[in-house]
Amino acid sequence: MTVIAYRDGVMASDTASYFGNIVSPRVRKLARGNDGVLYGVCGDGAASDAFLAWVEGGYQGHRPDPEKTGDGASNFEILIAERGKPLRMRHHDGESVFYGDYMAIGAGQPVALGALFSGSSAVMACQAAIAHYSHCGGPVETISFEAPDAATDA
Repeated sequence: MTVIAYRDGVMASDTASYFGNIVSPRVRKLARGNDGVLYGVCGDGAASDAFLAWVEGGYQGHRPDPEKTGDGASNFEILIAERGKPLRMRHHDGESVFYGDYMAIGAGQPVALGALFSGSSAVMACQAAIAHYSHCGGPVETISFEAPDAATDA
């Protein structure tokens, strides 16, 4: 389970990953493309990892796209932030465009959206989801348009 939030050029995520009753306390969910586009992924770990590797590999080869699962959902979803353009979310049905200043995806989305609505930063929105939703956890990781490398807010 995951929470990813975006506001003001910063994308943040929790870093915990769950497989049944097993918790992996440190999983990467964010990447910056060589063109500066920010990506956050939630959902199936293997599919999410393949997408992040494709981004970090310079968009070479076949792009791993979300697929429809047996229950009709996407196996993973991608939040995309590109400087000067509307936020987008890619899922198995294509892309949705958001014209607001912030967005959140993942299981912790409701808590994060509430925090973002009240003016919180992307980091604080993730911290709120971690504090109030049992399937979000770990330190908050961030990437931004300005910083060259991912940082962690322990």
